[in-house]
Amino acid sequence: MNAERNQNQHDVSCKIYKVQNDRLKVEVYWDNKPCSGYKIQIDDVEVKGKEIKVFYKKVYPEMDTIYNQVIKNPKASYEVKVEEVQGENSHDEYIITLIDS
Repeated sequence: MNAERNQNQHDVSCKIYKVQNDRLKVEVYWDNKPCSGYKIQIDDVEVKGKEIKVFYKKVYPEMDTIYNQVIKNPKASYEVKVEEVQGENSHDEYIITLIDS
């Protein structure tokens, strides 16, 4: 069960994968960053019917700290229980809202 659905908001994007009939995996990505100090985290995921709200936070590098100078694409993932999802692409029915908390 590796179907996915994409959602974009500015420099943050989201993919949803069906992992089981009653579970979805939400992944949030932050566009390329110039060092390893950038991170993204999912604070919460709310599911109400066919609407999924993903609350995420961007974490910036700390001042006066040395980081590797590499191109990084920060990612966070979260599994959420939903009503039973039928079929490989039925997760396409969900409305996804990304909220920077």
